[in-house]
Amino acid sequence: MANEHLRARGGQVEHLRSQRRQLQDQAWVLEAQVDALSRARVVGASSSVAPPPSMISEQELELMRELDAVQSELTATRMELGQARGRVLRAEEEMGRLGSVMESREEEFIILCRERDSLQTRVLELEASAGVPGGLMTDLLPSLHAAGDRDRDALQSSKDRLRAMEARSQELEGRLRAVEDRSRGVEVRLRQRGEIVICSRSSSGKSP
Repeated sequence: MANEHLRARGGQVEHLRSQRRQLQDQAWVLEAQVDALSRARVVGASSSVAPPPSMISEQELELMRELDAVQSELTATRMELGQARGRVLRAEEEMGRLGSVMESREEEFIILCRERDSLQTRVLELEASAGVPGGLMTDLLPSLHAAGDRDRDALQSSKDRLRAMEARSQELEGRLRAVEDRSRGVEVRLRQRGEIVICSRSSSGKSP
């Protein structure tokens, strides 16, 4: 049971790692696009004498404002991606610790159950050989059962904690998907802005 849970969690962790790598790649692509747009704006501004504000078209002003907004959004997305990466790493570490604890608890529980059964059988044999059924030796049985119950409760507690980690992993996966969607949205907007730059320069007789 523990191995199945760990394998399932390992698959989810690997999926989160893959998403994290994809988001990092997207962040690099977006950064390159923002830098390219920024250089294009600087080159366009330095290619001739800077025109007075009244000669700057409304479309160019809108592009500048939009580019600044996209850069701010990209910065926020990078920050959120870094925070999500940290949460994933902490979740991986905690899941590893819980997996080790759970395996150890299950092994201990199995051993204790075998010892309890062996002792219970031995007590019954001793009682029968002594001819005192229901004697003082029978008093050991409740303590043995109580010890087994405590170990069972401890094992259940570990399983509950692992299920809580599953829920946290799913929450992180959802947040990573949200960040990925935001990054894609920024990429689309940057491409749109790049097309506007090319069209604007072509219509004004400037080379892109």
